[in-house]
Amino acid sequence: MGWGPAIAFTLTIQTRSNDVFRTGGLILKVLRTSGMLRRLLCAVLSLWFTFPAVESASKSVIVSLNSKWNSTSLLAEISEFMAKEDEQLFWRFISQTADKCPDRDWSQVSDEMKYETGIEQASKILSPPLLDLLKLSLSLRVYSPTVQLFHQTGADYAMPCAAFFDVHGARGCNVDELEKAMESAHERDPPRLLSIDHVFHLGKEAKTIVIIYGEICTQEWLQLHTKAVELASSQKMQYVLRHHMTPETHKTKVSLSGYGVELAIKSTEYKAVDVSEQKNEENIDEENFHGFNFKQLKKNYIDSSDHIEAFKLHLMESQELGPTKQWQLQDLSFQAAQRIINEGENALEALSQLSQDFPLHARSLSRHVVHQEVRRDIELNRKNHLSDAGLEPGESALYLNGLNLDMDSLDIFQLFNIIRQEELVSTGFFNLGFRRDYLPILTNIDLSEDKNKYAVDYRSAYPMFLNNLDTDVRYKHWRNSVKLLLEPYYPGMIRPIARNLFTLIFVLDPAHEDSRKLLKMAHTLYEHEVPLRIGLLFAVESNEAVNGTNDVGVAILNLLNFLAVDNAYHDALRIVVEPLTLWVVADLDSEHGRQIVYSAIKSLKRSSMTRLGIIMNPSNPTTLCEENSIPSLVNAAMRLLPHTQAKQFITKLVKEQFAKDLHSGAMKWEELAVGGMDVNKFENEKRLLNCEPLKFDGIFVRDVLKLSPGERAFIANGIIVGPFDEQETIIESDVELIARIVDSRGSSIIASQIDKWSADSGSDSPSDLVMQSFALVLKHGVNRKRTFVTLGKYKNSAVTLSAEDNDRAAMNIVAVLDPLSRSAQKLSAILQLLRKSINCDVKIVLNPIPKLSELPLKRFYRYVAVPEIQFDKSGKIIENQARFNNLPPKQLLTLSVHSPDAWMVESVFAEYDLDNIRMEQVSSNIVALFSLEHILLEGHCFDEVSGSPPRGLQFVLGTSSQPSQFDTIVMANLGYFQLKANPGAWLLQLREGKSSEIYTIASHRNTKGDEDNAILVLIDSFSGRTIRVHVSKRKGMEQRSFLPEEGESDGIWNSISKSFIAEKYDVINVFSLASGQLYERFLNIVMVSVVKNTKKPVKFWLLKNYLSPHFKGSLPLLSRKYGFDYALVEYKWPRWLHQQKEKHRVMWGYKILFLDVLFTLDVQSSLWMLIK
Repeated sequence: MGWGPAIAFTLTIQTRSNDVFRTGGLILKVLRTSGMLRRLLCAVLSLWFTFPAVESASKSVIVSLNSKWNSTSLLAEISEFMAKEDEQLFWRFISQTADKCPDRDWSQVSDEMKYETGIEQASKILSPPLLDLLKLSLSLRVYSPTVQLFHQTGADYAMPCAAFFDVHGARGCNVDELEKAMESAHERDPPRLLSIDHVFHLGKEAKTIVIIYGEICTQEWLQLHTKAVELASSQKMQYVLRHHMTPETHKTKVSLSGYGVELAIKSTEYKAVDVSEQKNEENIDEENFHGFNFKQLKKNYIDSSDHIEAFKLHLMESQELGPTKQWQLQDLSFQAAQRIINEGENALEALSQLSQDFPLHARSLSRHVVHQEVRRDIELNRKNHLSDAGLEPGESALYLNGLNLDMDSLDIFQLFNIIRQEELVSTGFFNLGFRRDYLPILTNIDLSEDKNKYAVDYRSAYPMFLNNLDTDVRYKHWRNSVKLLLEPYYPGMIRPIARNLFTLIFVLDPAHEDSRKLLKMAHTLYEHEVPLRIGLLFAVESNEAVNGTNDVGVAILNLLNFLAVDNAYHDALRIVVEPLTLWVVADLDSEHGRQIVYSAIKSLKRSSMTRLGIIMNPSNPTTLCEENSIPSLVNAAMRLLPHTQAKQFITKLVKEQFAKDLHSGAMKWEELAVGGMDVNKFENEKRLLNCEPLKFDGIFVRDVLKLSPGERAFIANGIIVGPFDEQETIIESDVELIARIVDSRGSSIIASQIDKWSADSGSDSPSDLVMQSFALVLKHGVNRKRTFVTLGKYKNSAVTLSAEDNDRAAMNIVAVLDPLSRSAQKLSAILQLLRKSINCDVKIVLNPIPKLSELPLKRFYRYVAVPEIQFDKSGKIIENQARFNNLPPKQLLTLSVHSPDAWMVESVFAEYDLDNIRMEQVSSNIVALFSLEHILLEGHCFDEVSGSPPRGLQFVLGTSSQPSQFDTIVMANLGYFQLKANPGAWLLQLREGKSSEIYTIASHRNTKGDEDNAILVLIDSFSGRTIRVHVSKRKGMEQRSFLPEEGESDGIWNSISKSFIAEKYDVINVFSLASGQLYERFLNIVMVSVVKNTKKPVKFWLLKNYLSPHFKGSLPLLSRKYGFDYALVEYKWPRWLHQQKEKHRVMWGYKILFLDVLFTLDVQSSLWMLIK
């Protein structure tokens, strides 16, 4: 029959005491048999996996997720990647790509050709590591929301052409219209630019702003772009480029990545499917079981009937999920760990297979032997190392270059941004000559924003305190026990305790206009009894010639009888600092410039370990090279004199008393010569110096430091402190404070580590390496504390996978996990993605649970993400999918999509019931399509004065044309609010009515500015945006409460409902939810019953998150037939609330969240309808 070819590619035989047959992932062990039977089994197995009618292998579950917006240009996404790196790279890429545009008709070019063109141009700009990240970003479509934001800004007034311009409101499609619109531009107001707009580097000073909308490389865009570059280069206009795509060329949606899909083994207290016609599963049809006629096989091979029966039993077991006996469960986690360790270099693949399809492997895994050394090393490593990191048995953690990433909220898009930053750090150190030796620096330095950097002892200044919480009568109703600090309280608020535990000092000049705001804030905090001791410290002119008769500030100070500040406290703050290179940027021709240099030099006497450098920043560069000018003399001293002589000589040169005499000619510089200085030799050598290099200091200051001519600043290990105002006087103690701040951020740690390094650093001195390393960490390092996980000698508790390319920088990734956990299912896919995308060392530290009492995983799982975009034969992008093959045919499964926290996803196509999947009951693949309906805008709102959340405050979100598209209320918990959005520029404002009457927006963070009493918020990424808003009560509304106090209402919902003005309820509002076709049928029946049994209008509020596409499509017909109204509502479970795992528990959580917290603002009361 010719079995050979079929067996050759499907079968591997190991000749041991047992024969192991491997076919398509199945491992079948049988006793050694005769050659004839072995050939029979080979043929049977070969047929089984090639037979076209095999049920479990031929049907799959396929899930995909698309964006709601149309596909975006790959070239535009590449340009946005460049812009995130450097705006100059953006325009360089645009210029290079534009040169390639005339080569072909881009309207007919395939996606693959556009991709290859973009990558080709990018490879000329980016380093290999960044090019790899670019490919990953395109696969994840990271910058598609950014491109869509630009498209959306021009969608409201788009012209009927592929590319168009906007000149102060005048729009057109061609070059002639552009020139004509520019002539009258001065008659119209210029447009408001976005913070992420791309402005051409030439023409930025021009008053006319021209915005070009179009798709890169289309002929229409190219014509406008070429003309815009020409006009901007001649300083006639500012050229702003925004992406815009036409629907005709971008009809498809964006195929998304970065989400997980689960098929959970369904557990419910009610039957979810019709079982009336189900057959008896215990009766197996031997004539057609998995494509085999076992009855006929037994007749043909009577002597081998026992082995054929064993094979049939194995097929039967493959349909059952997991062991059922307690003793088989206990060691499963350790058995999985042993299996992964055995795989060595293939450990990630084994981890992925075991965790994501665990229900299929549970029975065979329970027979795996765990070696004693593996068990011992895992337990010792957990005891001696993992416990120090706060990890209990079974817990998971992911460390990227020491950064501990939250496993529960791990977002591939946020992870991508972190990887991009860490790639710059690792590559930077690699270019300095170090490979993996930089990791101790990152883990020892704490750059977290909440770290205390320094403290000031204000006591010696004797501030005037407005209150005393210990003794004032107004605080007597407060408790005064310090034990109250141990009790829980509202997050972000200070518990009222009658003790001076917290002190707030305002340092101000009482006569200065800006001080009024501070004084007003101090008074407000005092009046509202905020539990702070509030003090005022006056800072006025210290010149003795200034008194109360000629200075208002001093007069107020004298009036209040303040004591002079005791300068001795500066000495109390002195600390020993490590070596530090401090650069002073100054204009030595000015008094202010000489003063700052003089103070810096004098500070060296107190801190001999600090080195000082001077960078010239003259207001008038022509004086630099004038003979015997102070800048030229200082330059000569630094280059010609020994260190001690140079310091003494420069000190005299910049001392104002001598500098004035030098300028007036009353003194010659020779009179300032210091001991041991050969004046004649210095004069002769000074004349030979080339002074021209001094002019490059000014260019460096302007282009790199971004300082204006004459401005003063300090540079310490890459940190720029300044520029300082002309009125600011920098004294010695200020310089010392700067040095201490820099040292507190880790300069001494870096210096200590570099001393230990043995890498070849070329010509760089250790001090240069310290400065370069420090600047690198501060510029690109993430402001979070890092942790270095060590393993010691317990090598059998982990698997190490080294980076593939030793000639490139490598990042360090450590994953601590239980191989049979939900975290491992997701993490295994992410680790595989990172291994293929970036050069990294990966260490998998196994942390299994010692004794299990139940199956650890009751779901199948897939995570959708690939390292690079794939194209089909026609050049179109292949859709990303989650595919489940070889599922158990009899098990009841329910499908769920696990998307990032900021995503709101719903199903848009499914022929089968996704809530109740049984593979043996379907005739073909189960295909489900989901859509990303919204990207969330989240926020936290607090009262500016009290710091408490203004619960019940209402926000609306929209655009200038539609200001109230979405609405929500502020929760009492953390002041949280949530609004649906999509990529674009949005306006957030208080809802008209009680909210805007009582409150006004005082300040906000992580936003993009204000516009007409609203907050401008940009949604430009898949991670959404979380903002922080502070509101304050309007004048005259300070005592008015938005909601009644506790005890005056039955709850939050009752409070909100009473805040609306209504005399009677004309509509019955009914809220309900359902999932699965059976319960949706029940819901239909109950809805019709409610309508038929009431005379009042009815409106149904249905949770949209879990409704099937078929049910959502039938609602309009049902509504018209029975005359009821309905609304589909959806919310996302807040990321900071405890997350349920089982689907039905998640749904009940949504019901509580919807009714009690986030219900729509237009509804006054509702009924809850339970469907059972």
